[in-house]
Amino acid sequence: MNLKRPGSVLGETTLDIFFPKQCFGCRVTLGRKEADVLCEKCFKAIHIFSLFFCPDCGKRLPECTKLCRCGAAFIAAAPCLYGSEPLTEIVQVLKYKGIRDGAKTLGKVLTLWAKASALEPASFVIMPIPLSNRRRRERGFNQSERIAENFLYYWNDPTLRVATGLLERSRHTTPQTELHSYAERAENVKDAFRIMNTDAIKNKIVLLIDDVMTSGSTMREAVKVLRTNGAKRVIGLTVLRA
Repeated sequence: MNLKRPGSVLGETTLDIFFPKQCFGCRVTLGRKEADVLCEKCFKAIHIFSLFFCPDCGKRLPECTKLCRCGAAFIAAAPCLYGSEPLTEIVQVLKYKGIRDGAKTLGKVLTLWAKASALEPASFVIMPIPLSNRRRRERGFNQSERIAENFLYYWNDPTLRVATGLLERSRHTTPQTELHSYAERAENVKDAFRIMNTDAIKNKIVLLIDDVMTSGSTMREAVKVLRTNGAKRVIGLTVLRA
């Protein structure tokens, strides 16, 4: 539940009593003004994978400058594995329960990953996987966009911006979680993206951000459109991967 804190001291005290903000790791009570949804101890306990990997064969790649020999169209990266708690729960409550403070914690995780991977965000066009207009209205926000914004916030370079509006959904699609086979997921997102400004990505390296990569169908379809329209290279970065 996404609650706004009342302005009065009495209102703030009442909210703390009846709706205490808890750490998603150890469930200790947090201050309501805390940015994270994890306490410092639980956040420090997160294990960050700093390597890149091939989205097709799964082979580890030591750097983000070379594509895998298997012919994959992009390079993938994810700090953590899907199923790892408490990050998996945080992703779910961000998307389905509107607990937006989760995006702050997930953005900070991506910042740690970028530093561990010696990645320099200033070298890339940074954009989120877009939602359809219908899905965005239903949810009230794009969780991938929020994660990307917080990633740059914690990176603390005021010159960097998330490039929204360059990549858009051309149509509404069924949620991938409702589909089970790879073929169904691939067909579901086929031709579901379009580029709105080709000049902004031509000969550029794009850092494409999403929350989770499972089959990779959504990311692959978005990458296809980016590469077709002139992107030099794409790194698909998610918080979690299957």
